[in-house]
Amino acid sequence: MDRYFKETFYKLCEKTGKVIVDIEKTKVVRDSKRWKFKRASNNSKYWENKNKELVAKYLANELDGEYKSGSKKGRINPLYKNALLEEAEFSCTACSCSNLSGDGTPLLEVNHINGRDIPRSGFRENHEVLCPCCHGKVTSQARKSFA
Repeated sequence: MDRYFKETFYKLCEKTGKVIVDIEKTKVVRDSKRWKFKRASNNSKYWENKNKELVAKYLANELDGEYKSGSKKGRINPLYKNALLEEAEFSCTACSCSNLSGDGTPLLEVNHINGRDIPRSGFRENHEVLCPCCHGKVTSQARKSFA
């Protein structure tokens, strides 16, 4: 993962019809931002390597990927959310659909399989990538089972 991961662009693959990362456009924008802020030094490479290590730990279930306090409590860190999306190949794990929104970002959500109120709720084992339709079905079924 890169320090400028918010500057990631996506496109539809002509052969498969799936969403993929537009590597060329993403690289150009990220490099221009690095030079703009004079961060092409070892400092930016340090953060790139540190983020890669953190993502590897999260995907190996060794690291909690949620914010622990404040207004973002219970939400997944965007760094780990992007890693989940890449691992799922930008498609829903239930129905395998892959759509782009109007601004070119994938229309996918991260679902907490066993909810947010359990121990280890922020770990990889409790997260799955779903499209909004499947996410709505799963959460409504969970609500009905508790009612």
